[in-house]
Amino acid sequence: LRRLGVAALIGPMLLGYVCSHLLVTFGMTSLPIDYGVFVVGSTVTSLVLLALMTGRLDDTYRARARTQAIIDHASDGVFISARDGRLMDVNAQGCTLIGTTRDELVGKGFAELLAEDERPPFLRGGVAGAPLAVGFVETRLRRRDGAVVPVEVSAAVLPDGRWQAFIRDITERKESERRLMQAREALAEANRRKDAFLI
Repeated sequence: LRRLGVAALIGPMLLGYVCSHLLVTFGMTSLPIDYGVFVVGSTVTSLVLLALMTGRLDDTYRARARTQAIIDHASDGVFISARDGRLMDVNAQGCTLIGTTRDELVGKGFAELLAEDERPPFLRGGVAGAPLAVGFVETRLRRRDGAVVPVEVSAAVLPDGRWQAFIRDITERKESERRLMQAREALAEANRRKDAFLI
């Protein structure tokens, strides 16, 4: 509104001034007043329409900003890629998960983020590693420092064809599962020894 408001005011006024001057020059003295009324009316109408339009645009911008804030503060990494798998956007948690910045991630293929032995199924989907399927899958990401992180990926295709993934670090869960498995194996071994002793 600030940018276009001045143009909406000055444009019709300058046009009206020039036209009125030309009409007076050619001896049409009654028309400039009518034209002036028309210019004022069109200016007011332009400003009203401009205000209504900018109000809607402002509401849309605020809604988008709120959505972006929610995504930025999500506990999971949010990755948006084009149809060919090249990343278009990543939230702050996603950058932390990979250990790099958004600028360094945007434009890379999704498969480049995976551990080497996890890449083939993704690379078959496209040059940059577009995923083949949607839903839940467990895989491993390679951080910038070389560390491999087990993750759970929840993927979906957006209406416009882009691919969206919520990626969660499941290192602690995998460690808990490993400890639980060790405990079960230890218990099973203890039971075997007990049975052997009783026999």
